[in-house]
Amino acid sequence: MENTTSEKLVARVGIFGDTHLCDRDYGQHNDYPTESLEYFQTIMNIVRDKFLTHVILTGDFSYGRFKDLSYRIKVDNVLDRLNEMLGGNLYMVKGNHDTASNTMTEYEYYLERGKFRPSTRLHLGKTEFLMVDYDKEYSKEAIPSTIPGMKTIVVAHNWFVFEGQQVPPSAKVINLTNHPYWFNIEGVISGHIHQNSLVQGFIKKVDPETGRVVDGGGTRKIFAWQLPCWARPQYLSTGNPDAGEFAIAEVYESRIQLYNEAIQLWPLEKSFNLSLIEQKQDKKEIHETHKVDLTDIVNNLTNFSIGYGNPEDMIMGMLDVDIRYRKKAVELLKGN
Repeated sequence: MENTTSEKLVARVGIFGDTHLCDRDYGQHNDYPTESLEYFQTIMNIVRDKFLTHVILTGDFSYGRFKDLSYRIKVDNVLDRLNEMLGGNLYMVKGNHDTASNTMTEYEYYLERGKFRPSTRLHLGKTEFLMVDYDKEYSKEAIPSTIPGMKTIVVAHNWFVFEGQQVPPSAKVINLTNHPYWFNIEGVISGHIHQNSLVQGFIKKVDPETGRVVDGGGTRKIFAWQLPCWARPQYLSTGNPDAGEFAIAEVYESRIQLYNEAIQLWPLEKSFNLSLIEQKQDKKEIHETHKVDLTDIVNNLTNFSIGYGNPEDMIMGMLDVDIRYRKKAVELLKGN
């Protein structure tokens, strides 16, 4: 869209969903390492072609640690090149896969080496990009700027919904309608659920101290934009996307313009082992003692709302299923 005003363009910010890099086979893919790395490399082309000045990644940098040295070197090269192109303006939100209890994650490894910047408050003109790590949505770090005239866009890693929006019963979500800190934001751009989804809804004015809706406080319309994971970690029974969306924010001195852009993804037959998927659809894995059908757990998640939600979180949220079988279902989802 052409800028019809004389207002100065301050920055062009690209915001990309989860990268989920992995140097090993994952799920039902034919060659997940090559595919995930190619999409990551594509960000360099977008920075060049779209004249981006800043890039924000929404987290979940990788699945596990890299063991293949050649793969790591290629990832290093992309990070180095992005930093060179952006003058160091490469940021990454910390996702749920970027923390581990018993080891350093790739996110932590590369952050320690200064390959990207962590979540922060990025002020460009009169726009604030407030980056919020996973599970920090109600922390002090999630409180927007109070500078007069500043517009805030939250960039995060979670599933954000509005009151009344349909989600699976076991899904862990952040209810924007009653969020105590975000009444004055413009909206949220987030990763985590792997699917592209743009929803508008109303947020109420809530007292942060009491958590109660303020009488006469009114409502504001904001947006929740969930960006997809281009690598498509799981095959969906229907509705597998063939394009990978990302956001571009054109920041002017006193306003911001958001655009929805997309790349072409690999054809399904190149990305996934379709014959193996078809065979597995005819099989059931049943635990004879507790009659827990692990395949059904995974397939039911995929069938709901065309795969919305992080499937691993949704499985682990099934509290009526023994923890052993939930863990086994996650392994089945990953193809282990």
